[in-house]
This record gives sequence, C-alpha cells and structure tokens, in this order.
Amino acid sequence: MEWFKRIFNGLGIGSFVYMSLLLLHRINTVTANDVVFVFVLSCFVGITTVIFEIESLSFLSSLIIHYLGVLIFIVILNLIFGSYFNYLHMVANTTFIYIFSYIVVTIKFFFTTRQINVSLKQVRKKE
Repeated sequence: MEWFKRIFNGLGIGSFVYMSLLLLHRINTVTANDVVFVFVLSCFVGITTVIFEIESLSFLSSLIIHYLGVLIFIVILNLIFGSYFNYLHMVANTTFIYIFSYIVVTIKFFFTTRQINVSLKQVRKKE
C-alpha cells in the first residue's frame, strides 16, 4: 500500500509541476508521448523517494542520489521515446524542474505539518 501512496504522491506532484511549466512557457499542445513521459517519470520519482527512508544516508546524500537517479532515468526515457536532446540543456532543465519540484514538496509538507499541529492542539484542548 505504501508503494501506491508513493506513486500517487509522485503523480500528483509531477502533474502539478508539469501543468505549471506548461502554463509558464505558454505551451498549448501536449502530445500523448508527453503525457506518458510525465506519467512514467512521476511514478519513478515517487517510487524512488524510498531513498529518503534510509537512515544511514544524510538528507543531502539522499537528495543527490535521488537527483542522479532521476537524471539517468530521464536519459533512458528520452532514448526510449526517441527524443533528440542536448545533454547540457537536459541537465539544466532537469535541475530547474527538480528544484521547482523540491519547492512544491516543501510547501506541501509545510501545510501538512501545519494542519497536523492544529489537529494536535485541538486534541490536547479536549483532554
């Protein structure tokens, strides 16, 4: 069940980031390949967040390993989909999107933590 939760979290964040970037770049046309690419990538990103659960790794180490794994997976997906790409351009875009995604996740965690704290305060008041 936890794997599905990771996948759906990845899909939610991936979809939000993808739609935000489409809006930012004013892209009007999306192909089926684009949707499949983002879907598969988002699932992979969600699943690989398990790396952050490894206690022997620092957060920074986990973040770097996760980033490199995502970068390698993007190269593989580009090869599978037959996309022509410039490696430097791809690394720059991936880094930008990764940072943007990290900010989205951080904001999501902030609001989730805030909501949990409010709920805990309400429970404590009832006691």
